[in-house]
Amino acid sequence: MSALPPSFLDAVQHNCDVSDSRHADHYFLCVYLMHMREYFRWERQLGPDVVRGADAGGEWVHKRESYWDTLEGASQILGAYRRGAAGSGVTLSAEMLDRLKF
Repeated sequence: MSALPPSFLDAVQHNCDVSDSRHADHYFLCVYLMHMREYFRWERQLGPDVVRGADAGGEWVHKRESYWDTLEGASQILGAYRRGAAGSGVTLSAEMLDRLKF
């Protein structure tokens, strides 16, 4: 698979952030915290054996939730990329779309 352009990756990250901001409150607290713990580890590329302090995780969750608050009403932007619309700079092959699981 060829490298994807940074603008495309930024669009995907934006869409993930918008989705997270809309749906994070659908979990019970315990499940939410477990998801956030894994999200924290994934974002920092930490393995399961890495011990982290509660303060770092708590501060990260607070910043993440504050960022999500700024996304209220935001739109997702991937549609133009998915269709290879004029000006998007990207035309995705069927194989790339399949790998991205859209």
